[in-house]
Amino acid sequence: MVDRSSTGSRPARIWRGHPNRGQPKADRTASNLSIEYSPDASGKLPERAFFKYNMNGRDRVAVRRHCAAVREALFYDEINRGLDDPIGPEAYDIGGDYDDGVAYLIIEDIADDHYLVDKADVDSPWGGWAPFETVPAERFVETTRRLARFQAAWWNHARITEPDLSSSTGDMLSVPMTGTETFVEKTLTDEWEDNIVEGLEKRGEPDPSASRETMRAAIEAWPDIWKDRASQGNLSLMHVDMHLRNVLFRKTDDRPILIDWEGLTTRLGIIDIAHLIATSMLSPDYLSRLDGLLVPAYHEALIEGGVTGYSLEDCERDYRLAWLALRRDLMNTR
Repeated sequence: MVDRSSTGSRPARIWRGHPNRGQPKADRTASNLSIEYSPDASGKLPERAFFKYNMNGRDRVAVRRHCAAVREALFYDEINRGLDDPIGPEAYDIGGDYDDGVAYLIIEDIADDHYLVDKADVDSPWGGWAPFETVPAERFVETTRRLARFQAAWWNHARITEPDLSSSTGDMLSVPMTGTETFVEKTLTDEWEDNIVEGLEKRGEPDPSASRETMRAAIEAWPDIWKDRASQGNLSLMHVDMHLRNVLFRKTDDRPILIDWEGLTTRLGIIDIAHLIATSMLSPDYLSRLDGLLVPAYHEALIEGGVTGYSLEDCERDYRLAWLALRRDLMNTR
């Protein structure tokens, strides 16, 4: 039971939620809710909502308040609500014990009027899940522009340098984790070498040993490269887990909405675009085509959003750095 008076767009007195289906995990649970109201309820009264109870990442960070569960709550409570054009679903209620790394969300259920794009019914040339080869380039372009507009709103903003946004969330790998000497030492082990070669062989890599050495060099060089790049500014918020299963498109006009903001952090925004392309498992021809479309579209949307002092050449350089940053966790997708 959530009982609160009407404030802004929040509903008044949600009094009963029935979990229709859940996705229980060790560190989080999600359910769709059907909502009923008391007779005196007023304001915006949705009949359905999405509930998420989350503890993800709290045992993998030094400060539990910085974990993935709380980071997503922070996104919905502060970041998304502060946008003129919110990039995520509307939040009705947010809370939890943040100091203990626990958060809950009650957010808009957009399943009925949005859709997920389909994967192709073929194997990926890179292994892993099926490719999104049949998704029109326009969906990639609009998702890219949407991300850029979001990032433009937070470009070089003082708020994004604070630890609750700039630190690792303890979830999937991101620049705050990979850009350290400690990470390099823990990663480059004999076991890593064996696993990398085995994985590359399964993917049909012509020279697995040479590719392994390229990856080793990239991992070793990245902390210094990132330290130099970060000192130059032009940073913003990143989604981090940017792939097409975290994008829903509105049925009426294909407008994208992004979900799953547990990895939200501060770094090179265009890493999200490289991640979107890499995780789509596309053919080399389609990859090449999107390279030529998405970087200019991303930069154009940043400029339209008010970003200055960041040229297309700067953007293209950062896009190349993005692929270097992703080599550790996306290994041979490119």
